[in-house]
Amino acid sequence: MQSPQILIVEDEQVTRNTLKSIFEAEGYAVFEASDGQEMHQVMSENSVNLVIMDINLPGKNGLLLARELREQANVALMFLTGRDNEVDKILGLEIGADDYITKPFNPRELTIRARNLLTRSMSSGAATEENAALKNTSSMVGYWTSIAVHLLAQAATATSCHALSSAHCYTSVRTQARSKLVPIFLRR
Repeated sequence: MQSPQILIVEDEQVTRNTLKSIFEAEGYAVFEASDGQEMHQVMSENSVNLVIMDINLPGKNGLLLARELREQANVALMFLTGRDNEVDKILGLEIGADDYITKPFNPRELTIRARNLLTRSMSSGAATEENAALKNTSSMVGYWTSIAVHLLAQAATATSCHALSSAHCYTSVRTQARSKLVPIFLRR
């Protein structure tokens, strides 16, 4: 299995290098961006699982970038910022951040929060893919069942249903076909 990929969006080089070292030591693949333009480029070229972003960035601030990120991708998002007032925290979470940590931070707490967030977001992504596969299988069963019902109804109407009304015959054959064909498709 591929290690989770983290994107750090931070304009201060020292902080960015520190964060990169912390997460690489934990076994994560780490990408870096110093502003929104670099963030979008990294996101378009890689399959990022978690974005850790500062709010105070050159150009567009982190709050605007978070809003753009939520519109474009379903990725875990954590703010790591020096802005510690309640309004910024609430606004960051309202925009869609999964977590909000203020600087200075405890590196161990940061890695634990990131790991927990990645575990939840990546397992929900796998569950979503599994549900989509089951939904696709279910629709295929319905598709093939309707074809079989149609063919059986035509055959029954042509041979043994002349004495009965065709609507009654079609309903009987359809019921029989579903009870016999659905278990066959589900055994695969």
